[in-house]
Amino acid sequence: MQWSSKRKITNELPRRSPPKITWQHSWSSDETKDGLENSHFRTIPTEVMLDIFKYLSVHDLGNVSLACRSFKMIVDQDEIWKLKCKSSTKLHSKSYKEIYIDWMYEKYLRNIELEEVEAHYHETSMHVACGMRSRPPQYPVRPEGKHRFESIGGFKQHPNESQDMTIDLSVDVNRTALELISLLKKALQ
Repeated sequence: MQWSSKRKITNELPRRSPPKITWQHSWSSDETKDGLENSHFRTIPTEVMLDIFKYLSVHDLGNVSLACRSFKMIVDQDEIWKLKCKSSTKLHSKSYKEIYIDWMYEKYLRNIELEEVEAHYHETSMHVACGMRSRPPQYPVRPEGKHRFESIGGFKQHPNESQDMTIDLSVDVNRTALELISLLKKALQ
């Protein structure tokens, strides 16, 4: 496919804006404890809340962080995001949440690339017949008219070409028949 038609397919795809990612600093444990003092959850230790939040999905963590300031502070802790990230060479330069956000953005870009590939595939396969695939016919059908018949196993003409057909054999039938009869007699003795 030419570059111009590929560009046309790509331009026809709906444009999506990148995910809205906001980044704020991580809260120190002192700031987290201060934020929890005004919360109804102040009686639950921060460590217990961290353990509870570790079991939430990323989507749920985002929703929980919107509930109140204290939850936002807990969700921003690296202990939660360590579980959501795999090891990375950038671990020392970024927090786990930043690594996860970068991974999500790369996933978003990959999805756009996959949409382009899929659109290209649909465009190129548009002219291919679809439907249920069937087996080849049980008896091959030849097009009408005369066609050259290739010699197969001593047959020089197609069996349907004439009423009389001669088959050239590569063996002497009389001699072979006599040998078979003598072998049969030996076997019966």
